[in-house]
Amino acid sequence: MQWLVVSVDRKILSSSAGLLNTILAIAGPLMTTLFPTIAGTINVNYALYGVLGFSAIVFTVTLTVMIKVNKTS
Repeated sequence: MQWLVVSVDRKILSSSAGLLNTILAIAGPLMTTLFPTIAGTINVNYALYGVLGFSAIVFTVTLTVMIKVNKTS
């Protein structure tokens, strides 16, 4: 949230924070529903690959944002 407050224009800060909070609030239950459903219907291995792939994507995006923020600081 600190990065969001510093980098986003004050005119759209509240809507940006609201959108981020909404995405984070939805992501938990969605993933909790999605991966066990995949594990139960298809195969546990596919669900584990999905978790691994999603984690890799989140890790890559986090690193990219951190590098961009550190360059601008």
